[in-house]
Amino acid sequence: MARLWWTVLPCFLALASCADEETPPEPLVTGVNDVKGACEIQSRWARRSSADCAACLAASVLPPCGCSYVDQFGARCHTLAEDRRSSPGCSEAVDACVAACNEECNCVDACYAEAPGCRAATAARDGCVAEVCAAYCE
Repeated sequence: MARLWWTVLPCFLALASCADEETPPEPLVTGVNDVKGACEIQSRWARRSSADCAACLAASVLPPCGCSYVDQFGARCHTLAEDRRSSPGCSEAVDACVAACNEECNCVDACYAEAPGCRAATAARDGCVAEVCAAYCE
């Protein structure tokens, strides 16, 4: 029986270490946590159109992929992005309003006037993204 235990134990340890790799890191909550503030930070980024910045903006809100290229920022804001997706008031109309603003921050901020729950969830997500991606986009 002891021999079986020592044969099975490494398998369990290997599975446990894989499970740890699949767990996304906790989101950063130290960002600006403000819709307009996050917009203003991102509007000042000089490398916003760079491949590294685009990768960060996309991968930071997606589930973990296990891709080494995005290790530093992948899934860092995923939980907050999920919270926004399920937040009351985060409708297609709000998203269309934001898209029509063409990154003009006062306009973006105004889109959330009638959706306070969505504003709070978006502020958390966007603040996280601004914090996580700054090093790749500034």
